[in-house]
Amino acid sequence: MKKIIAVLIAFSMMLVLVSCFAAGDMPAPGGETYEPIITTEKETEKETVEETEAETEPPVVDTKKVIKFVAVGDALIHSAIYREAQTFAQSKPGYSGDYYFNSMYEHIADEIKAADIAFVNHEAPIAKTYISGYPNFNAPSESGDALVELGFNVVNIANNHMFDSDGRTTGYADTIDYWKTKKVLQIGGYESQADYDNIRIMNVDGVNIAFLAYTFGANSGTYMNSASVNAGYVTPYIKDATLIRHIEAAKEKADLVFVSVHWGNENVFQPSAEQKRVAKLIADNGADVIIGHHSHTVQPVEWITGKNGNKTLCVYSLGNLISGMLSTKNMLGGLMTFDIVKEDGKISIENPVFKPLMCHYDIADFSKKDPEGNPLRTGFKVYMLEDYTEELAKKHGTQNYGKFTLSTLYGYAKDTISSEFLPDYLK
Repeated sequence: MKKIIAVLIAFSMMLVLVSCFAAGDMPAPGGETYEPIITTEKETEKETVEETEAETEPPVVDTKKVIKFVAVGDALIHSAIYREAQTFAQSKPGYSGDYYFNSMYEHIADEIKAADIAFVNHEAPIAKTYISGYPNFNAPSESGDALVELGFNVVNIANNHMFDSDGRTTGYADTIDYWKTKKVLQIGGYESQADYDNIRIMNVDGVNIAFLAYTFGANSGTYMNSASVNAGYVTPYIKDATLIRHIEAAKEKADLVFVSVHWGNENVFQPSAEQKRVAKLIADNGADVIIGHHSHTVQPVEWITGKNGNKTLCVYSLGNLISGMLSTKNMLGGLMTFDIVKEDGKISIENPVFKPLMCHYDIADFSKKDPEGNPLRTGFKVYMLEDYTEELAKKHGTQNYGKFTLSTLYGYAKDTISSEFLPDYLK
């Protein structure tokens, strides 16, 4: 019996040793240990951990980047607008400024803040001289402050009102100096020829975008053409040779080239032959986007095919962002949106949509006049047209100069902008 027990004990010890060795802990010659054996579902396919790690494919990384872009047209600060901003400032608790414009844009704030790049044409100097409206504009600095706080980070000042404050470079210089104090890319104002030729570039998420800016003229243009008066400052007139030279230089430095152009005829819905000629020139030389303004009305959007087969997105005019003009057609503006998409090393412009805007104001009492003799305009607000109502339309101050309904506004948009670029509610 004792012999049987001894045999059983010995056999049990052998089983324990075999079990330990099977787990891969058996010492190898020279004191090294073997890598553990990993057995696949098929017993004959065996790999070491080292081999498995080497042959495992790396996880797929999504390299797609999407940059949101928006652009609006003219911030045209008529006297009625800045006077109301002054009233707002006086009634706003704790506010220390002289003018408060921010609330005028509250209904479009989400659209602007959601963008990575937001463009606006500020169509008035911000000079240190007296504040004034049409026809010789000079806006309070708070008008610029409000746009920056709203989220605009590309500001164009190349337009026909750029010298309004004094017709000289003093106001122009003041305006440039003001925008230098803001975290924006100012385009259209240049302190020298070297500054003019130094391409403005914004880098967003690794994509370099060059911004060029030009105007058909300036209201003090004849005076400003004098080099001695200009004192080195440059007026960025639309000139074919300059456009070609700048676009070529921009393409060497940037991934995309956007061109801001103040052009065309006022108060019309269609671009002129000259606008179309210049747009084709810009496209032929390889720019990617054209942002137009000046007409104070919306104008068409189209893809232009350049001579090399490239596609250029052209917005002929975005109309007004805000103004105190008296015609309904001048109240409808545009907010152009699109995506800048970078994927697999390629960059493209995708999903362009022209979203109409509506600038609203009231004329409650025609017996009340402003200092210029116009009816007193109040209640300035900018709305997305999609959010504008028939009730608001009935109260709009321009009803006194020509009746319109909400369908009139929809008609302006649908008759001018191709359905390819309109939001769904207008299709």
